[in-house]
Amino acid sequence: MPAYVVDYLKDIPTNWDDSKFIDGYPGKYIVMARKKDNVWHIVGVNGENTTKEMEIDLSFVTNSKGFIISENEKGFQQNAVSKSTKLKVTMKPHGGFVVKI
Repeated sequence: MPAYVVDYLKDIPTNWDDSKFIDGYPGKYIVMARKKDNVWHIVGVNGENTTKEMEIDLSFVTNSKGFIISENEKGFQQNAVSKSTKLKVTMKPHGGFVVKI
């Protein structure tokens, strides 16, 4: 695994101040957000055999910049994200993403 994935996993809080259900359907996919202090961790998991594309509204986030870790055909990738834009995500079959912002 790339170092940035390991670093993210080491940094996940064990206690949360707030949790939000963003989108999902039982057995298909879920997108959840959890906050610790002023930092949101958003996670999406695709439970189907097809690619899932969606937009996530980040209006509840107070920080302006963060990052997303997702998968592509070559493996994991990390990219910057900004609150000022709608977050477009693509989840591979049985894949997902994480955002820290």
